[in-house]
Order: sequence, then structure tokens, then C-alpha cells
Amino acid sequence: MPERIGFEVEGQRFEARCPTGEDHARWLSERPSQHAAAASLLDENTGPDDAIVAALNEALASQDPARELPVSTQCPACEAAIETVIALETRLLQAFAAEQRSWLREIAAVAQSYPWSEAEIAAMPAWRRRFYLARAADAEGFIR
Repeated sequence: MPERIGFEVEGQRFEARCPTGEDHARWLSERPSQHAAAASLLDENTGPDDAIVAALNEALASQDPARELPVSTQCPACEAAIETVIALETRLLQAFAAEQRSWLREIAAVAQSYPWSEAEIAAMPAWRRRFYLARAADAEGFIR
């Protein structure tokens, strides 16, 4: 994807920077509106209207068509057509965030039972961390 992207709305030219991984991480935690996210990318200092947000989204999608997955299906009960779009970037970032939280929980649990630093525990392979978690649980009378 290029660093910058240009697009037009009603004959007016706009330019925006393309979002970075830092933008995506911030948006995932802050959950801004589409207008606020678009404003953070646009060169103009005015708040974008619906047309500008839609045009920017379309311009970004044209540069990265794999970020959204259109899905067409049918309701099994009434057979009505269902058209939706799955935001692949959003789903991927959510999955990474969930994995990171799980990893941190493991590190915290091992740190409660062993004298290693967070960095030492994080450097361990997952199978080894899980081994020490199981040993700590066994020592407390729990069987895994």
C-alpha cells in the first residue's frame, strides 16, 4: 500500500496518509468513530462529512482489497438474501489482542510461582510456560 492516497468528492480533491499499524492499534483500543479515524488521516483540518469518509474508505479499499471480505449468503429460515462485509484487518487485530492478553495471563501466573522475570518467562517457548503452569497447579493441589 502506498504511504499516501488521493481521491475526489464532488470534484474536490483530497489527500490522506494511509493508516499504519500504530493507527490500527490505537483505533482498536480507542474505538473512534469512522469520522474521527478518517480525520486523523486527512490533510485537511476540517471534520470529514459522510461523503468524504465513504470516498476515503473506498480509496483505501481499492489499494488493499484483501482488508474486507464480502459475503453473500441466504437466511435458512426465510431464504432472504444477506449481504455483509467482514473487516479482516479488524478481526485480525482483535485476534492478536486476545492472544496477547492470554500470553500475559500465562506470564503473570508463572511469575506468581517462580522467581523469573517477565522477560525470562516471555522468552520461554509456550510449551515450557504451560509445563510450569501445570507444575504450579499440581503443587497447589489442582490436577490438570
